[in-house]
Formats: sequence, C-alpha cells, structure tokens
Amino acid sequence: MMFLKKHTLALKLILMNMILFVATFHTIMTFNEIKQKELSFYIRSKVNLIYDELHSFTQYYINSENVFIEKGIHHFNSVGIVNPEPKEIRKFSEQLNLLSIKLKDLVNDDYWTLAVIDKDHKDILYCLPLRVAHIKDLYEYNLDLLGEIAKRNNIPKTYEEYLKSTRLKLTLPYKEKFSHEHIRSIILPIYIKNNMSALLILDVKCGILKNWVSEFNKSQWTLYSTEKDTYHKRLKDKKLKYLNNGEILPIYLNYIDVIKFSLLISFLMTVTLFLLYRLSSNVMNLIRLDNMTKCFRRDYGENKFKNKLISNKSVFIFDIDHFKKINDTYGHDVGDQVISATAAIIKRNIRKSEQLYRWGGEEFVLILNISEPDAALRKAEQLRKAIEAQTELDINFTISIGCTIAHNMTLDESIKVADKALYTAKNNGRNQVVVK
Repeated sequence: MMFLKKHTLALKLILMNMILFVATFHTIMTFNEIKQKELSFYIRSKVNLIYDELHSFTQYYINSENVFIEKGIHHFNSVGIVNPEPKEIRKFSEQLNLLSIKLKDLVNDDYWTLAVIDKDHKDILYCLPLRVAHIKDLYEYNLDLLGEIAKRNNIPKTYEEYLKSTRLKLTLPYKEKFSHEHIRSIILPIYIKNNMSALLILDVKCGILKNWVSEFNKSQWTLYSTEKDTYHKRLKDKKLKYLNNGEILPIYLNYIDVIKFSLLISFLMTVTLFLLYRLSSNVMNLIRLDNMTKCFRRDYGENKFKNKLISNKSVFIFDIDHFKKINDTYGHDVGDQVISATAAIIKRNIRKSEQLYRWGGEEFVLILNISEPDAALRKAEQLRKAIEAQTELDINFTISIGCTIAHNMTLDESIKVADKALYTAKNNGRNQVVVK
C-alpha cells in the first residue's frame, strides 16, 4: 500500500509538472510575441537618442570659432586632431568631448570612436580616441576620407537630397584595420549652405544591438535573441526596420531557451504547490486528527455530521475490553500502545476512504456504507477477530463492538443505539459483536 501510495503521488507530481510546463511554455511564447512591440520601441528609442545627441552637435560645429594650429597630430580636450598642413581649423574639441561622454552613457561598453571629418582642401580628422587606423585611412585615400565614406555609403551631397533620404546612416559590420575590432559606423552628415561640410561618425561595436536586446530581456523577463539556434521562431516586426541599408533587425525566440526556462518555472511551481499542499495537509491534520492514533477527532466528526441525517449506513462503536485493568497492570504507556495498535488494525481492514474516529479514551466510532445487518455483523466480526489475533504487542487484548444500521438518523441518535448494543456485548461477556 505504501509503495502504491508513493508511486501514485510521484505520478501526480509528474502529471502536474507536465501540465504546468505546457501552460508555461505557451505563456512565455505569447508573452514574448506581445512584448516584441515594446522591444521595437526600445531599440528605436536608443537609435533616436543617439541621433538627437549627434544632431545637437551640428550647431557647435557650424558656430565654432577658428584657431590656428601647426601641421601634425595634436590633442585638445582628449580629442586627437590630424592636421595635414598649418592652417586655421574649427575649434570644437571641448564640445566633441562632452558629446562622447553623453554617447558613452547611451551605448556603454559598445562605444568605440567618435570622429569628425571636416571637409577642406585637405580633410581634417578629429577623433576621440584617435587610433592608428584612422590616421592610415586618412592618408590612404589621399586626404579625401570624407569623399570616400560619403560615396561608399550613398550620403547625399546636398541638404535638399538629405531631407529626402534616411537621416541617420548605419554601415554594415566591418573589421577595423590594426585593432581587428568588428564595428559599425553611425554617420551623420553636416551641411552648410546646402553643401556637405563634414561627417560626424560614431563607431560602435557590432554587439551593440545584441546588448540592447539583452538589456531589454533583463528588464522585461523576455527571451529574445539576435542569433538563431537550430530550432527557432523568427519574430517579424516591420517597425524594427531601421536606418539606410534597409536591414531588419532579426529577433528570434530560440525554442531551447524557452524550453529550459519553462522547465525551470514549471519545476519551481510544482515544488511550491507540493509544499503548499503538504503544509495545508499538515495543518488540516493537526485540526482533524488525533495525535496518538492518527484517527479523526471526535469534534471533527461531530461538526462534519452536524444537522445531517445518516441513511443506509452502519455505525460501529468499539471499546477495548478491560482497558482499566491493562493500564493498572502494565502502565499507561502500554495502554497507549494498545489504543494505537487497535486503531492501526482497524484502519488496515477498512478502505482508505472510510473514516475511523477516536470517540473517547479507548472508544472508536466507524461509519461504513453497509445497509444490511448480516453484512455489518460479518464486517464487525472480521475486525474483532483481527484484534484478537494481533501479534504486534506482547499482551493479548480484545474489543467489544456495538453496531446499528442507521436510517434517517442523526449521528448522535445512531451512536446512542450502537452504544446500547455495545453495552449488551459487554454484559454478555465482552469480545463479541451485537447488532441492533
């Protein structure tokens, strides 16, 4: 019985976990599909904030003063400047440094370089930080780096054309020379009197989009990925189409990730429900069960059957014969063992659904779905003989049983009749059954 009980509980827990897993999996998939619009807004907000910060710099560029510097490489306010010949250049290194600080707050560790290529007879390069690759690029294209980048990225030469195009330009990923870092460049052209005057360029690491998605996942408990697994579902949102190259940011829900998370959640829910069930069962048992015998308490039975009529059931009342003598002879500890053994033997001989009540010190009440006197007598005799034949304790003891068939009777009424039958059994010599 115990083996079956444990395995039945295990099967119930497995079934519960499976149901919770399916429900959790479906919920997570639906939740992520709903949250996709918020992810789209989150990424577009990031891009727009970068654009706003870059665009705010254009006024400093246009209104900047000129300052004369010699030919060569210079550093002002942490900004590296490559000047191919002695001349006056625009003075905005302080504002460019402040812009880099704001951009680092937006892109965090994905910040790589902020640069301005100022168009002149020979381009002037402002970089923060200035890297060898930038200097090499400037001279490699015969000091026309601005023209080369504008041509490569289809940047309009006039402001009128620019207004008709995508404002912010994002290059495809490429590997920078010397550093071998995989980066993307965000390019904002600056126009004066309708003509392109400079390019403002923010280089960011290629992982920036992935990191934005990861940030969103952490804050919203989603499971988006920019990399697809073997088993995946691609989420489509036209609003994630951005910038000049028509690229759509690929967002995936990898089923393996969803399964792992669903298994974890369903397992935790199963454990929590099981613990709550055990806790509630223990609390209910404290309320309903007698501490010694684990039978139901008398007050629980009286409340259960209060204002209820019992029909077509047999009501048994048991009493341990000569119990006072057992206590006097062997002590109260042995007396308690006799009570506990009696309860255990009776419970082993009835169905699990049938409830045994401890009604008094050595008295028990049992209600069974038996409506025929002969059947009730046979069941009572079976229980009496089981007690008489017990070998669990070193002493022998017997019980007397009174029984009645209840028809539209309250519990108190039926017990009174059964108690009279018990009294008759004791007067007739004990260790016997009387049915009334």
